[in-house]
Amino acid sequence: MNCATGTGPGQEYHRDPHSSVLAVPATRADFAVSSSPVAGAPSPPRVFSEATTVARAQDGDTDAFEQLVRSYEADLFRLGFRMLSDRGEAQDAVQDTFVLAWRRLPSLLDPEAFRAWIYQLMTRRCLNILRVRVRRHTGVSSGPDFELEARPAGPGLPAAQPTRRRLPKLTPCKTA
Repeated sequence: MNCATGTGPGQEYHRDPHSSVLAVPATRADFAVSSSPVAGAPSPPRVFSEATTVARAQDGDTDAFEQLVRSYEADLFRLGFRMLSDRGEAQDAVQDTFVLAWRRLPSLLDPEAFRAWIYQLMTRRCLNILRVRVRRHTGVSSGPDFELEARPAGPGLPAAQPTRRRLPKLTPCKTA
């Protein structure tokens, strides 16, 4: 077997005399091998499986978590926009989801379930936003104690304003 040595550490290759393919020795299997013919060119970044990236993020690796954020942020935004129909709220929901995911990541037992877990967090966040929206629209101003006065809007007069309706005064009942 012929041996060719590269210029830097981890650049030792073995050439099979019957093939033009370079093979990395078993002891160097963890290093990325540059396919560039230029000596000293940077090697491509290592690609990990998603479960490995999640496990690294669970151990506190912020680079691994950033990689997860980059790979899921667009899909989660689309989910949020479909549910909320508001770009700003969808962006806020994505950000809140990733903050919550970072905090709860150590509690995720199966790193392979990350995709389903992050989508579940996002869906719950969007549902909470929708609940708040409904509460805002059915607040105190539209309750039975308020009615709109029908008066024309004129110069210096605002249009119909909510006013408090006076309820009849209750008198205590005397029981025999």
